[in-house]
Amino acid sequence: MKILRCFFPLVHICVLAIILSGVAGDCNTTFEESPSTDAEVDPRPPTPPPTVTGSTIKDGEEDVDYEKINEGKTIEITFSKEVSGVIVLRTEDGNFVGWIGKVEGMKGTLELVAGKELSSQITYIIKCIVVDSDHNELEVSINFTTKDKA
Repeated sequence: MKILRCFFPLVHICVLAIILSGVAGDCNTTFEESPSTDAEVDPRPPTPPPTVTGSTIKDGEEDVDYEKINEGKTIEITFSKEVSGVIVLRTEDGNFVGWIGKVEGMKGTLELVAGKELSSQITYIIKCIVVDSDHNELEVSINFTTKDKA
């Protein structure tokens, strides 16, 4: 019986040692986290951001005929693809001019509001921030100076 009493604890120790060695063997194994099922992965390759393809007024342009723009009642910027966003017209010192801005499709448009006509010898800044359907953003700033009164 003495042998059995000594043998029984020894068996438990051996079984415990085998279990622990199996766990210890796994300690050197590295696991990579699987991607979250909540995160969406876009299978499409990235697309280039939109670009300006044309505008009524070019950046840095001087002696812009303000009377002609007032008669036409709009300033437009065209883009290389459909975008959404905002467009505003301000003076060089930051004052909002009051024209109505909208971005639709491939155009950003500023529309004249009566009583808010452009004046002579003023530097204006068109600010436009647009984004395409792939979330590519483009910020545009066009500075121009109107001509002197004739």
